[in-house]
Amino acid sequence: MNCSAAVRKGGAWVILMVLMVPISQASSQGKWYVFRGAPDGAYPTSALTEDASGNFYGVSTYGGIVNSASGCPLGCGTIYMFSKSSSGSWQKSIIYRFPANVGGRFPSGTLILDSSGNIFGTAAQSASGYGIVFELSPSNGGWNLDTLYTFQGSSDGGSPLSGVIFDGEGNLYGTASYGGICSVNICGGVVFKLAQNQGGPWTESVLYAFQPQPFASLVPSALAFDSSGNLYGTTQNGGANGFGSVFELTPNEGGTWTESDLYSFENSSDGGYPSSGVVFDAAGNMYGETSYGGSFTCSKVGCGVIFELTPQAGATWSEKTAYTFDSLNGRTGDSPAGGLVLDAAGNLYGTTVVGGVATCHNLPDSCGTIFELSPSMSFRLLGSFNGTDGAYPYAGPIIDRKGNIYGTASQGGDFTCGVSNGCGTVFEFTPY
Repeated sequence: MNCSAAVRKGGAWVILMVLMVPISQASSQGKWYVFRGAPDGAYPTSALTEDASGNFYGVSTYGGIVNSASGCPLGCGTIYMFSKSSSGSWQKSIIYRFPANVGGRFPSGTLILDSSGNIFGTAAQSASGYGIVFELSPSNGGWNLDTLYTFQGSSDGGSPLSGVIFDGEGNLYGTASYGGICSVNICGGVVFKLAQNQGGPWTESVLYAFQPQPFASLVPSALAFDSSGNLYGTTQNGGANGFGSVFELTPNEGGTWTESDLYSFENSSDGGYPSSGVVFDAAGNMYGETSYGGSFTCSKVGCGVIFELTPQAGATWSEKTAYTFDSLNGRTGDSPAGGLVLDAAGNLYGTTVVGGVATCHNLPDSCGTIFELSPSMSFRLLGSFNGTDGAYPYAGPIIDRKGNIYGTASQGGDFTCGVSNGCGTVFEFTPY
């Protein structure tokens, strides 16, 4: 069973009444924490979020409450937290389990926190079938979930996969992979905004609806603001060539937005099918990833690239390939995904879903890598997953103030959790 099929379709499930425990890695790279299935969690496919106290929050797409009759044979998903004890060890707790038959289920995308410690995120499905935006708030020693918006799967969008972000006024912005403009059951997806009405209900508005392709949805990525209030992201498909694009949304007077494609990929040496959103460096340059294209030594679809877009005069952008992955030349990785993160020195960090040099338990593919790319575009392979410490990291990492790297691997870890590829891990990694 390959990793994509396992994540999207699942497999046989055994309910294990065992919580996640820390395991020390044999080498000095770091340690990892293993998901055990329901009621704990399974398939953490989104990045972690750190609060001001150094606690980490994340979601597992499956695990939690199991109810096959309600469409959750693997569990409807969880929200978890890691906090450090007085001894310095990490302690994990499940702070919310999505119910099977009401509200949202299958959380996806990175969480965000406001200044009061409330958590905001998205779930891909709901009782209506098309997902929600939610707020999780501390309440009497526990947590209470409020649904801010329920998607209808029509012009308002549906199936939000990438979480939400705030603007300076507390409004929420995100993307939905379904809905908007549809043709023969294929929809382009939308960019949406949620605004709160004087402390009351939230109102959704669609900033832009993408045109669908004949055979594929565009799957817009997570969003990013620049310093001028413009929004940026990528579409996995579409663009002028059908292989994805980098887009910009610019606000106009009167509340409308104008969309422009800054770059359309050719699925050649420039890459194809961008797999995440973008990040900006201090000079305003933009970086992102494509899962395919670049070097075609990995497979017929290519190994993927890191790309850079540089602003030019006349509001144009120039594109160049910052790094090309090549599994036959040092096995640096294959299929970067999940997003990049910049440290204070301008180094880029990310993960690849497969590739690497480590033996990967009994799985059919190599298990993925962690890498660093310097401002001079010098590449360094930081580590390769071996299955026991995780496999197939679909989400990008985050970095703390000391330079430690934290992230999630969607599978691997415990291979007795009832799913043959494992239920996933959260990892802590200290570069050499």
